Amino acid sequence: MLSKISNILFTNQTTSQTIAKNTIWLGTSQIASRLIRAIIVIYAARVLGAYDYGVFAYALGITGLLSILFSDIGVNRILIKQISCSPSERDHYIATVFTIKLCLLSFTALVAAIIAPYFSKLPEANVLLPLLAVLLLSDGIRDFGYAVIRSTEKMQWEAVINLGTNLATVIIAWVALTREPTPMALTTAYVIASLVGTGAILIGLHKTLGKITQYFQKVLIKPVLVEAWPFAVTNLLWSIMMYTDILMLGWLSTAKEVGFYSAAQRPIQLLFAIPAIIAASAFPALSRFAQQDHGKFKQIFEQTLALALLAGLPLMAGGITLGPRLIQLIYGDSYTMTALPLQILASSFIITFPIMVIYHAILANSLQKRFIVQMASGAILNILLNGWFILSWGAAGAATATVISQFIAYGWIYIVVQKIFNFNILQHIYRILLATIVMTIAIELSKLAGFNIYSIIITSVVVYGLSLIVLKEPLVGRIRALWQNSTI
Repeated sequence: MLSKISNILFTNQTTSQTIAKNTIWLGTSQIASRLIRAIIVIYAARVLGAYDYGVFAYALGITGLLSILFSDIGVNRILIKQISCSPSERDHYIATVFTIKLCLLSFTALVAAIIAPYFSKLPEANVLLPLLAVLLLSDGIRDFGYAVIRSTEKMQWEAVINLGTNLATVIIAWVALTREPTPMALTTAYVIASLVGTGAILIGLHKTLGKITQYFQKVLIKPVLVEAWPFAVTNLLWSIMMYTDILMLGWLSTAKEVGFYSAAQRPIQLLFAIPAIIAASAFPALSRFAQQDHGKFKQIFEQTLALALLAGLPLMAGGITLGPRLIQLIYGDSYTMTALPLQILASSFIITFPIMVIYHAILANSLQKRFIVQMASGAILNILLNGWFILSWGAAGAATATVISQFIAYGWIYIVVQKIFNFNILQHIYRILLATIVMTIAIELSKLAGFNIYSIIITSVVVYGLSLIVLKEPLVGRIRALWQNSTI
């Protein structure tokens, strides 16, 4: 038994087993880490109140947008792709991409610290931006380290460092907020914990990163940037889709509305880690087979899409039907205005979960350029709708604008990708749809019966799982086969 578990979790045997191993480690790390961090987010939201928490969330949103605009231009994913396809060039790509990344991060941090305060509409947020610039730099270096780890498909090491970083965040933030419940104290705690995690990954990769000057190749800069620019443009447009809502709320409404909306976003962002983990785990295999075997690529792509929807559809149904109760449980009565934005944002899971897998498939085939128009349309529509809806409905309007623009842009991308890869997802998910419907009925019946929120959640999970088994969902069978066929 122990040998079988060890083989599944610590060795790369087959493509399916390696993807499963990566998913387990990334899933355990990301979900556990985000749950741990959610503890301090909930605590901070309660202690600071909607206004001060809104100030912190607004400042964090500004630096997050800047990070995507200037430093996260896709070089990390290009590194993973190139090493997966050309392992012999590993050291040269690591050295060159790290140099590019460090230059981009330094520039972005300076913009966040010096220029961003002039564009902020909340004066209280301006004092946080220099510290958050340090956070941006530290997180960016650590993310590069994760990319190096992912390129070798040894995600267990990423899991350890990520989990440790988030544990440090919770402990340091709890101590800081207990002593001084202010946005500055929370920001300082985030920065210190991030530096701890970055230090750990630099120590772990010191041999690899110590070869930078030896293996750096100036000739690789141009091909990396040429491949990255479509990703950079797409990332710019995606960042507008993701951050326009909270920034325009800060411009057109109040910090309190920002606080309500940010509180709704937190559970959504936590759950959105699931498709990100699934897609990242499959990405090295997708990149490899995109070059070698289109049939195998298509098979992995369809199964990964189905896996994302296996998680996304029930979470969408649960978020919509249980939104008000979940908000009351998490944040208390003072955040009741957060329930509707949460329900609206949860409705997007049916499109946002699979789009993460589709996005990685696009990158694996170097097709980023073909989808700039779709993302641009979504970004422009998001800005226009936010300007209209926020004035009328505040946080709920921002959520509505974001979801509408996502459905239009991502739906358009889905249609184009379907024509390119000729995949058939319906044959993989009709059982998942039926199981989700059964689960939703069980939730409504449980509410009518007067069950508390904990009982309803447990009931829904059990009903969904049993429904998948009764309907003989193939993904459940593949999980069993993976266990049974693991090398002993």
